[in-house]
Amino acid sequence: YVVGRRGSPAVGPDPLGPAALAALVPDIAEHDVFLCGPLSMMDHARDALRRLGVPGSQVHLERFSS
Repeated sequence: YVVGRRGSPAVGPDPLGPAALAALVPDIAEHDVFLCGPLSMMDHARDALRRLGVPGSQVHLERFSS
């Protein structure tokens, strides 16, 4: 879990960026990742995961439509 405000010392400026995700889960490319939330957030996280070498088949998205 990442809890707190973006930019705070505990969370940092980009909590879903590649550096932050790699620090939280060093072997992230070996795991399935589930994303749910606003589309722009999921796009940002998915890009970070791609840059970390997580195969697309291991990234699962839950999209909501209104």
